[in-house]
Amino acid sequence: MKVILCQLISEVSMMQSICAHRIKDEVTQQESITCSVGVSPNKLIAKIASGFQKPDGLTVVRPEDVRDFFSATGLKNPRNR
Repeated sequence: MKVILCQLISEVSMMQSICAHRIKDEVTQQESITCSVGVSPNKLIAKIASGFQKPDGLTVVRPEDVRDFFSATGLKNPRNR
């Protein structure tokens, strides 16, 4: 099962992290499965981040950490082609 929640945000804050934890807890309680969640300033990075700590992870990528995140994953930042 895949659920994508997308909200355009200019800043990743503690509130988004708390919300992501709640979503993970609800999925586990109601569906008896684990899920991985990525939180970032945009949908593409959030999707990549959700796969970073599978099968039961939570990865938060703040705007100022995007470049370091791409380096850690071995991917190149699409903006810096």
